[in-house]
Amino acid sequence: SGVSNPANQTIRWTVQVDVENQAIPNMRVYDLLVYGNSINLNTVTGIPSGILTNELTPRFGQKYANNFSGAFTVNVIPILQGATRVADLVEVTGLSTAVENTFSFDSQVIDPNIFAGNSSFAGNPNRNVSNTASLFSGTTRLNAATGTVTYVNRMLVKAMLDRSTHANPAAGVNTLTTDPSRGFNYIDKTAVFRISVNASGIDLTNTTNADGLTLGTVTLTDTLPEGWEFVEIVNGENYLIFEGTGQTNGSVTASDTTPDTVTGLSSSISGRTATFTFDTLN
Repeated sequence: SGVSNPANQTIRWTVQVDVENQAIPNMRVYDLLVYGNSINLNTVTGIPSGILTNELTPRFGQKYANNFSGAFTVNVIPILQGATRVADLVEVTGLSTAVENTFSFDSQVIDPNIFAGNSSFAGNPNRNVSNTASLFSGTTRLNAATGTVTYVNRMLVKAMLDRSTHANPAAGVNTLTTDPSRGFNYIDKTAVFRISVNASGIDLTNTTNADGLTLGTVTLTDTLPEGWEFVEIVNGENYLIFEGTGQTNGSVTASDTTPDTVTGLSSSISGRTATFTFDTLN
């Protein structure tokens, strides 16, 4: 089983092993966490001798993140593709055959499609992340169990302001609607949209991907449908930005109605496309 913590990009996995007094020699658990989204176990090194690769179940987009708890021995075995570490094989030994064994550890989610993908205000921003623990007697696989957690994506949400706010969108920054007929101004043919960015408040700039590289500069692009174009939201301003507090649905509630400035934020808005570049998004 598992519990996700998207603000820290981690999942806490708990494994329970109970063999009910069966005589199982050299009992151990293996858990294979793969950094990327695929792996060929026949071309990697590090798999313990005698273990058949098709008896390990790789789970992707994660790496071992320590915080092990349990009165057992944990050994994290590096799995290499050439000279590059591509996975962690977690090996837990010292298990008892007489009582139920329970241990926990953290994995870090390093797939940006999971922790930094897009979602909609009315849609489902959740992703499922799975992990499999396999029980072995020496090099013989006996059983396995899989747990799946819901990982709530709170990186990007687009919403619409009620048209009653159009005369003063700053004052109405938190007045949202999911009804297009309430968001569209039939007089001047406009709609005001608000994009919530990074409701979880993670340090996206310094987050690493499966290759161990920091993501760095963050670019947000919004492209309108054919027939629409961006216009000034108020006289002389193409956009307004506000500091806020992240909500559980991925939206951000503006702290006040005074627009802010963000150091290192630049924009390019023309026609149907608006691009915002954050030198630092943390």
